[in-house]
Amino acid sequence: MLAMKDGTEEESFYLLNERLQAWPCLALAVFLPPGGQKWICVESVCWAYVEELCVNLSTFPHPLQVFLIPVEERLTWLKWQHQGQRITAPSWGRLKRRSELKELLSKDSKMDERILKYANDLVYIDGSTESTVFLCMVPRLPVPILNGEDDSNTRKKTKLTQRLLQPLLGDPVLARQAPPAAHMMDPTVWWHPNIHYDLEVINLPIYRLTKHDSHDRRRPVKGGDDFVLPFAIYEVPHAVLRSERAIPKFNELKMFAEGLTIGGQILQFVIRDPSFLRWTYENHVAACVEIGQKVEANVGGVMKRGIIDDIFLDEVTLRINNTEQVGIDARWVRRYYEVGDKVKVVKASNLNREGWVVSIREGEIEVFDLDAKEYVCCSIGQT
Repeated sequence: MLAMKDGTEEESFYLLNERLQAWPCLALAVFLPPGGQKWICVESVCWAYVEELCVNLSTFPHPLQVFLIPVEERLTWLKWQHQGQRITAPSWGRLKRRSELKELLSKDSKMDERILKYANDLVYIDGSTESTVFLCMVPRLPVPILNGEDDSNTRKKTKLTQRLLQPLLGDPVLARQAPPAAHMMDPTVWWHPNIHYDLEVINLPIYRLTKHDSHDRRRPVKGGDDFVLPFAIYEVPHAVLRSERAIPKFNELKMFAEGLTIGGQILQFVIRDPSFLRWTYENHVAACVEIGQKVEANVGGVMKRGIIDDIFLDEVTLRINNTEQVGIDARWVRRYYEVGDKVKVVKASNLNREGWVVSIREGEIEVFDLDAKEYVCCSIGQT
């Protein structure tokens, strides 16, 4: 095993494998051991070969720091285990189902059981360590259930519903800053409690909800979360996340977009990458369109064709006749083609075929494949 300089794991692994491809006689294999952040394994028959493999590489200290493992002990020394997906920040994740979270809680007594109410929810991954992940999520707060009756003497039922935490609670500084963002008062997005709550500072910028009891004492809300306004925050094991890549839904992104915008402008929420949200919209919501594509859309009751000049969140800027620019919802535009356009098939059985459009029928185009010298039919949505 060879010691590497801090933070060079991926670069060292890439460089050694690149050299190994050029000179395969120097080693049998190069790999990173599970949990070993400062060491890389090189399986070779000769020490001189290892030195030659690492010569002049700046990611290793010179002289090389080596820990030798006898070949007969290597399998017992290395404890192999399944490695889940690599977690990066910022990124999106989705929590496991409630039954799966309960099973994890039964095995780990230190795990925060408050996270149960967020089962299946989309989460914003704000950071991670080797064993835990830092999550931000749209809080689930008690919202009155409307039953059509307005009886003040009847105790209203509530349901834990996704709402961003209203930053005006108990903070006069935020109350002065917030009025310019009038849309933050939308009760379908921001929480408007029917009784008085306060925000108690735990350790800035972390808050906790409190309310007054019958003796006018402030007590933490039972089962309440910790907040970095306007989101609830958790540090939990990696295992709470589903293994597959999370694909955000449009209505979920709207809540996060509102929270990240207000959080970054008015509150103390630190946004790691301001372009991350835009990237998410372009890749998951407006993925059917890209800048420079020819599209058509209903503009003022008239179908017009143009070229996409820009994409911002869920809105595209459409340039019509090289003069007029119109902003329109990305969901209401569709691609169109003309004979002679060069296209590439990105879906279905003809994946990655490229060619020229030779004919257009309703919802379908015929493409002449340049490599195979044959005609391919596919729907417009597959190109």
